[in-house]
Amino acid sequence: MLSLADKVWQRACTEDPHLRAGPSVHDGQLTYGAVARALDLPCVSTDTVLAA
Repeated sequence: MLSLADKVWQRACTEDPHLRAGPSVHDGQLTYGAVARALDLPCVSTDTVLAA
C-alpha cells in the first residue's frame, strides 16, 4: 500500500499490474469485466481509463 500512498493512483496502477487489476469502478464506469457481465452492463478496461 505504500506504493499507492506515495503516488497518484493512476501512476501506481500503471506501474503495478496487481494494483491495475484492482479498480472496479472509475468515474461511474465499470472497469471490472466479471461484475459488468454479471449485471449485463458495459465495461471499460482499466488500461483505457489510465490512458485518458
